[in-house]
Amino acid sequence: MEGYVDSYNDMKEKALIKYINSLDRVVRRKEIQMKADLLLIPSRTLSDMLKRSVEGRQIKRLGQGLYTSVDFKLPSF
Repeated sequence: MEGYVDSYNDMKEKALIKYINSLDRVVRRKEIQMKADLLLIPSRTLSDMLKRSVEGRQIKRLGQGLYTSVDFKLPSF
């Protein structure tokens, strides 16, 4: 049964990462939390997912509470 729970959480994590990567802008953690709430992901689990995704280079962390897709480029001035 535990393998099922892990795969279910993996599906939620993939959906969340796909959501972040689909946006062509910087996303605040608060906005990500709203999407996670729709997916029934608790806040602590979201923290783990975001950390794992940044370490796995699936998304970028720009600063405290700021995330973006791996392909996003900050505008240069």
